[in-house]
Amino acid sequence: MKPLYLASFLVLMSLIGTLNPISALAVSSTQLPLSAELATGLAEQSFPLTINLEYGKLFLTKPVVLFLDADNVGLRVRVQAYDHRPAEGVALSEMGRAVISARPGYDVAARRILLHEPQLIELTFDRENTASRKFERAARDLWNTQAESTVRARLPQHPYITPFRSYIQDLSYDGSSIFLELQYK
Repeated sequence: MKPLYLASFLVLMSLIGTLNPISALAVSSTQLPLSAELATGLAEQSFPLTINLEYGKLFLTKPVVLFLDADNVGLRVRVQAYDHRPAEGVALSEMGRAVISARPGYDVAARRILLHEPQLIELTFDRENTASRKFERAARDLWNTQAESTVRARLPQHPYITPFRSYIQDLSYDGSSIFLELQYK
């Protein structure tokens, strides 16, 4: 067994550790818990992200997964907004943060994480000025015109998830952990 998979195997065995070795082999389904810290580590693999605005770009870094309430998870990111058009004498840059919330789910057929009803709940910049207001307006306008009712994301390639990837049947969330529902056929 490869060393990266060994940790995942040991986690799984600890989940079913109350069973004796013979009955452990008979387990047909179980849950694989993800803490906010582990989910943050998984999210980091999709960053940095660059989002094009009409004038300028948003550069998103430092994702942190937040467990907001019993239904919604959040993602806080660091934002650098910039507009660099040297030919026009434009060089603007502002730093800030954004928080997005959504209800998590899973599409087993497509093997995609679902984020239902995503909301931009915070977008603030460190400095209040004309440039930061312009970037905030542009980002909110983009969100309002392009945000879908459900966002689909690929499962990350991560040593914690990879051994279980083909066995994931669902994803649930209870306000304190995300659970991957595994089923062995």
